[in-house]
Amino acid sequence: MIFQKTTLNLPRFINQKITFNMKKLLMAAFFTAVTMGAFAQSEKTQPLHFSVGLDAALPFGDYGDVYSFGIGGSVQGNYWLDNTLALTLSAGYMNYSGKTVNGFKYSSAGMVPVLAGIEYNFTPNVFASGQLGLTFGTEKGAGSNFTYAPGVGYRFTENFSALLKYTGMSVKGGGSSFSAAGLRIAYTF
Repeated sequence: MIFQKTTLNLPRFINQKITFNMKKLLMAAFFTAVTMGAFAQSEKTQPLHFSVGLDAALPFGDYGDVYSFGIGGSVQGNYWLDNTLALTLSAGYMNYSGKTVNGFKYSSAGMVPVLAGIEYNFTPNVFASGQLGLTFGTEKGAGSNFTYAPGVGYRFTENFSALLKYTGMSVKGGGSSFSAAGLRIAYTF
């Protein structure tokens, strides 16, 4: 259980015969209320936020030789630890269009990235993101690959943001590398 109910042992406090100066008590209560009110306005009211995003990517490197453009969607959950730092968990689907190379037409490739990481707010509008996880290929026998995705974003409003990111994938067995520059346009609710 994350939250536990705390109870005070009132008879112990009463038996100690602590006396308070009423003015000091009222000043302390007033100061606490004002301070808590100020922090409550600057903090996110709910620690858990979800977003849906439209993702676009341009592959480069070995992967860019056979695939031209990727488009897809994603969902992400942010659990805010404070005003500046959140834990993230995301999943999505990306489809990359195949190119024709030397008369051979490569078929499109589908990928399902599942990533976890952090998001850090430099200002209320500018943030950085870093995620690690696995990307699963949708073709039969495609398997999964370790994936990392750092990025920098801008929050236009409380609900709309854009994230420019680099996605890299470590391909098993020393095969072709995967690299892509991407953009995620997201709506947060």
